[in-house]
Amino acid sequence: MAAANIPAVAQACSVCFSGDGDALTHAFNWSVGFLLAAPYVVAGTIAGCLVLAYRRAEAKRAVEEQDAQVALDALIWTQEENAK
Repeated sequence: MAAANIPAVAQACSVCFSGDGDALTHAFNWSVGFLLAAPYVVAGTIAGCLVLAYRRAEAKRAVEEQDAQVALDALIWTQEENAK
């Protein structure tokens, strides 16, 4: 139990046996940061793609509705013109 109280003896992790300015500690901290950030990056990318796809579909739907309305207006105008 006494070994657990002395970090140099325990060597439980890279932070325990290396110092604050050690390259191994720096690399360990960066790797932990990357591992913590990776799920958020993946989820954010997927969410961004879904939002972008939805916005593109909505814009395409609006253009198609506008084109259909223009075509319908032209058809109605032509029928009214022929009735005169």
